Amino acid sequence: MKEADVGNEESLTIHPSWKAYPKLIEELDLSKNNKISHYGEPINAFELIVTTKKKLDWKCSVCNNEWRTTGASRSKNGKGCSYCNGGRLHSDGRNSMANTHPELAKEYQGDATKITAGTHTPLDWKCSVCEHEWEVPGHNRKQGDGCRVCSVGGFDPSLVGYVYILHYKDEINDWLKCGITNFPKKRYKRLSNVAKRDNIEVSQIDLFKFDDGYNASNCEAELLEQGNLRFSSTYDIEGKTEFFRFDTLEDVKKIIEKWL
Repeated sequence: MKEADVGNEESLTIHPSWKAYPKLIEELDLSKNNKISHYGEPINAFELIVTTKKKLDWKCSVCNNEWRTTGASRSKNGKGCSYCNGGRLHSDGRNSMANTHPELAKEYQGDATKITAGTHTPLDWKCSVCEHEWEVPGHNRKQGDGCRVCSVGGFDPSLVGYVYILHYKDEINDWLKCGITNFPKKRYKRLSNVAKRDNIEVSQIDLFKFDDGYNASNCEAELLEQGNLRFSSTYDIEGKTEFFRFDTLEDVKKIIEKWL
């Protein structure tokens, strides 16, 4: 354990496992987690390991929703605010897409005051740059997915393409990253160096070559539409919109092989 300043609170003892979850530190409601005991001894909530099975009080940093759940549910399972992440809309609209993600509201083909950005319901979008129209859940857009026509991210579909599967691992979790590139060695090196800054280990699981780069691009698009396979991470690092749960490896491979 070590001493750390949490928000504007006085210096508290905090278990090092919380380091990888800055959002959880921000949303743990210390005003309500003040009667916790461990083996009969009173402690502050941050002294518990972040994957604790004790139920703790949380307060959403976006909409101020309050709820109780275990540390394990939030860290291991990636569960967050049921309003912002689960698509529930507050009666006063405080967490509507129009309020929380106005840049997405501009492209949503509907009333952004009556829906949340994190909904898993497929929505209609129209790109504000090229006017391309497509359908994808709000959750995908919130995670960073954009127009596939004008946001190619440096990938040239006219060249040979590669779809890669990488294994990401920190002290708590294992997960996958799937993406496309024309230059796999350079891409792997860059992603590894970026992840290393957050003490994340990266290794390659598989690499698939596409002679037709457009098929690689379409394959990635289908993968990113699989909201039920995605992994929600608190790390703000390059490629975070392409994370998948580790236990979905075989499902991911099946989708890729379909496009080969």
